[in-house]
Amino acid sequence: MSKRTRLQCKAPAVKGKNVCRTHGGLSTGPKTKQGRQRCAEAKTIHGKDTRAKRAQNAAASAKLNYLRDLGNLLGMFTGKTGWPGRKPNAYRPPVNPDPLELVRLIEALDTTHKPTEP
Repeated sequence: MSKRTRLQCKAPAVKGKNVCRTHGGLSTGPKTKQGRQRCAEAKTIHGKDTRAKRAQNAAASAKLNYLRDLGNLLGMFTGKTGWPGRKPNAYRPPVNPDPLELVRLIEALDTTHKPTEP
């Protein structure tokens, strides 16, 4: 069934199957337990990122959103500072942060990417 037209595909089904070759008739999928496990672990969207990489990106995005909102709360920025799109699921906005918590957050930041001196 097409998502756009809500009509079923008019192409003939592959012999012995219920669907055409375009909509999965040629696919057999993994048959063994190891093959299914390997497919689940390597599952990607558009072949670019693994689940672990997407989780890492979401955590980094949540950290950046938190720091931006913290800067807004402390009055460090002027003008519009928002980013387009939704906030990541792991994001929790800052509410009247404690100074000791700020020090802990700054120390927790990844400092492996320091700028090189000229």
